[in-house]
Amino acid sequence: MASLSSSARRLLGLILLALNVLLVNLLIARIAPSWDCTANAAFSVSDDTREILRHLEQRVTISVLMAPPERYTPSLYYHVKELLTRYQQLSKRIVVRAIDLDADPERALLEANALGVGPQLLRRGVVVVTSGQRRRQIPVDQLATRQHGRIVDSSADAAISAAIVAISERKRRQVCLTEGHGEPGVDDLGDGGLSRLAVAIENDNFVLKRLPPSALADLSPRRCSVLAVIGPTRELLAAESQRIAAFLERGGALLAMIGPVIDGDGRHFRPLPLKELLVRWGVRFHPGIVLDPQAVAGERPLLSWRTSTYATHPALVALGGRPTVWRMAQALAGDRGVEPLVMSSVDAFRVQSLDALRGEGQVIRPPARREQLAVAVAVARRQARIVVFGSERGVLNRRLDGRDGNLALTLGSLDWLSRRARGLSLRARQGDAVPRISVAQLRLVFSLSVIGVPALLLAVALWVWRRRRVER
Repeated sequence: MASLSSSARRLLGLILLALNVLLVNLLIARIAPSWDCTANAAFSVSDDTREILRHLEQRVTISVLMAPPERYTPSLYYHVKELLTRYQQLSKRIVVRAIDLDADPERALLEANALGVGPQLLRRGVVVVTSGQRRRQIPVDQLATRQHGRIVDSSADAAISAAIVAISERKRRQVCLTEGHGEPGVDDLGDGGLSRLAVAIENDNFVLKRLPPSALADLSPRRCSVLAVIGPTRELLAAESQRIAAFLERGGALLAMIGPVIDGDGRHFRPLPLKELLVRWGVRFHPGIVLDPQAVAGERPLLSWRTSTYATHPALVALGGRPTVWRMAQALAGDRGVEPLVMSSVDAFRVQSLDALRGEGQVIRPPARREQLAVAVAVARRQARIVVFGSERGVLNRRLDGRDGNLALTLGSLDWLSRRARGLSLRARQGDAVPRISVAQLRLVFSLSVIGVPALLLAVALWVWRRRRVER
């Protein structure tokens, strides 16, 4: 150093300083220290998710196709990117592709086509979790519930983690859908069909198998992870009911969506299909149709209604607290061991007169008749699992557009029935996701930025000055 001129020493010092700054920045980027100051820990990774990522054995690509927020248009774009950054820190097998729809629409469209994302879903925003040939789409509506531009319930961690678990399974589970009893068709693209539900089940890493009446003879839990009976209008034959009963006795799982069936004259109710079988498992059906003043915009008041009143149950994890819509729903109850899943408001009531529904009479709700009614229940008994919805109209094409939680409720029920992601206890983060910084945290930030950093620089400068004095 003595042979170098003062100018050379100063230049070398600047180079070393620049290298030190670069190394410090690289170290900070590697560690990426950050703190979640939101009231509901919206950006934090749950312990269950950490366990999932720790044992991840295959590469998982998570594609985020969203537009960032604008002045009057809130968005989860940065929220999801921050959460997925934490995923990458926990597992090297997580690959994240975040595409801004506004900044790079052509790339976003190419990515959407490759992932099978339709234009309507792309406009709303979507997260796609992919591993090999398996894929699961998560609409942005399923990632959080917002009110007045704020995130009220954050379910992004729960939804994305559940998708990782689903597509990481080595063996796809089968959902067997009955036919031949007046059920809506999976090939029906009209408003009353199940084509959208069929696509969603396949995208959820299930194998959808159509089951005509003749195939019920070979029904077994090994061949069908879940038996789905959706919207039958005719009663099953006695032999068919016996085969379903034997299927449940052997530990099978049943998803039954059975709403009120109206006779051809429009004045009387028909007997409910599968009622006798379900009654033997403790499920009870109240006569009539549930009406609720929690109206749905654009639909007939009382007859169509919305609810966010749910029990705490593993089948409801994917729902994340989002509201579901019910129309022409049957009230359900049960014996011991039957758990209510979805309830109406406390102002609901039942009517048994179809004339009143057609406007030929008046619907009068006596104050004494106000009650909270269950429209979905779950049963777990003797290795068998059953979920019953009091209406199938919430999963028909006209309703299954992603605006409500009906699809998430159905897929979550299938997850629980098929015992997929067993033990996973992820829940939505309740509360406002706006950062809440305490007084102590503010003092710490102030001390570090205003006092700590300048004091550190001053100490370094004094050390350098003292060292030069000694050398001289």
